[in-house]
Amino acid sequence: MTERERILKLLEEGKITADEAVRLLEALGKSSSAAEPLRRGVEYVNTLFRNVFRALPLMLKEVIQNPLEEPVDLTLEVGEGFTLRHVGGDLTLRFVDRPKAHLQARGYVHRNGQTVEVVSEESLLEFPETARFHLELAGGDLRAEGKTAGGLVEYVGGDLSWRLTGLTGDLEIRGETGDAEIHLPQDLFRRIEIVALVQQGTLRVPEGAEPVESDTWHHPGSGPLLKIRVVFGDLVIQTP
Repeated sequence: MTERERILKLLEEGKITADEAVRLLEALGKSSSAAEPLRRGVEYVNTLFRNVFRALPLMLKEVIQNPLEEPVDLTLEVGEGFTLRHVGGDLTLRFVDRPKAHLQARGYVHRNGQTVEVVSEESLLEFPETARFHLELAGGDLRAEGKTAGGLVEYVGGDLSWRLTGLTGDLEIRGETGDAEIHLPQDLFRRIEIVALVQQGTLRVPEGAEPVESDTWHHPGSGPLLKIRVVFGDLVIQTP
């Protein structure tokens, strides 16, 4: 496989964006005429955040037409398939021992069934620790803390910091660009299984743990699975 084919394969798999693919092709000495069709023909929706950016134009239009001067304060019923799409700012995520979620934001919030779309400078989401979730975050940092039943987190354009105090179901974290730090208590670290992959960056694991092999690391355990993939950025897994 040539370098050009490898770059296009990474793009097809959603591991790099269209702009990143163009820059890599140009760095290989390809002419701009070869790279420009790729730039025009492949949109950012081919990355793992295709859903966020499909909704973004309508979301921004709503913000312009209906600006919200006061903070948004919502209590949300949480069912199967709950998804939060957050664009433009930082998100603090706290897991709580309550049956309903509570969202505070300043900006645009739209709900369609179990999907909530947010454009906000800064938001706070308190989420039931017994419910699973899907979070898509673009353009801001994610700070999370607490015990969770697991789910899927996808982020780009910001960093992730998570103090995970408990895990009762599988949790997957996918980072396109940005660093990630995962803080685990010793008892949880010993119990859960962890699979980590960093494609372009540094992977650091707790002292005395299984050694890192190339860009991957596996920590065996009998409990739920914590799976983390960072494409461009560093990943640090820490214990006290």
